[in-house]
Amino acid sequence: MLGRMTSSPRPAGRDTPPFSHRGRLARAFVATVAALLCLAPTLGRSAELAEDDGTEVTTLAAEALRQQNAFRKAETDEERARIARILLILEADGGRRLHAVVRTELVKRIPAFAAAAERAAAGLLKQRAGGGDVTAEIATLRQTIRDVAAAANLTKEMIVEKSDPALARLEELMLVTPGEILAADPELVGEQDALLQLAAWGEQAAELLPERDRRKLPSIPGRDDLAAQLEGAVAAAATMAAPFSPADRQTLAANEALVDSLDPEEVRGIRRLNEIRLLVGLPAQATDLKLVAACRTHSEDMCREGFFAHESPVSGRETPWKRAQAAGTTASAENIAAGTDSGGGAVQMWWHSPGHHKNMLGGQPRTGLGRYERHWTQLFG
Repeated sequence: MLGRMTSSPRPAGRDTPPFSHRGRLARAFVATVAALLCLAPTLGRSAELAEDDGTEVTTLAAEALRQQNAFRKAETDEERARIARILLILEADGGRRLHAVVRTELVKRIPAFAAAAERAAAGLLKQRAGGGDVTAEIATLRQTIRDVAAAANLTKEMIVEKSDPALARLEELMLVTPGEILAADPELVGEQDALLQLAAWGEQAAELLPERDRRKLPSIPGRDDLAAQLEGAVAAAATMAAPFSPADRQTLAANEALVDSLDPEEVRGIRRLNEIRLLVGLPAQATDLKLVAACRTHSEDMCREGFFAHESPVSGRETPWKRAQAAGTTASAENIAAGTDSGGGAVQMWWHSPGHHKNMLGGQPRTGLGRYERHWTQLFG
């Protein structure tokens, strides 16, 4: 039996006139958000709409499917927003459909966003160069930093006075910042906002489902996770647009494929290390997850056991080499730091410390960075 949509109950004995607009509402159930908001209180999980003569039936499930198809065909974000609000009103049926189309959109649009960020970064660098050849200046600046790092009597003052200005100038010539990329491309900012809205709808859609069904949904990033992912995409675009070698680009791309296995600040620290190395003309270092594991272990040991040193009182982990071996790999140099929440902050501390500075500009092909609270360990191998 089909349930009828009625207004408030009438007194007994009085006829209730037929709802003559039911067919139109069924066909245009979600033509406007305002209409649906008025209808929402009377819509239950089992509610059905039909023509008075029974020739047209639209259940919530069928309406959710229709709106899912409309979402797929929508040409503007405004239209998608209207349909998303409708699907959210349709409870679990709408939630399932909305989650599915959100996932499809994210899978398609996130890579396109990253590619657009790379194009914007490349365009900015091209404009900045102004057609001039800065090759000789870059070579001189790189040599300055390398000469300072090779000095036997290296001091923090030498790094600050000579290397810092040279590195800053290299950044001007070879890099754009994520902020500059977004500022130069309003459409990219709009797409970022649209993607974050999709992720928010995905979260809301999942909440409409029972817990047992929610666990079966294909994974999509939440709004906060996606914000971090898009931030990383713009940061990676800034680095990838720089005039680095194909081999270095390959290493950077391989590193980006591992970001889900790392703490976001570990990711930022490794990116900054490689950014510095590439600016100086050194090859990028590959992220070694085994070295990362060894680094995390030592950072946690230092924090929990109350010491700050390369030598550990923990049995089997007394030296960097033993810690690397326990993680299934090898290492040849180690940096440690404490007192910062930022991976980039840890790298900056090491940059201005002579011994650590030399380690970061060494010839090792692999690196790992691991944090525990505000303790940091960096290994090279």
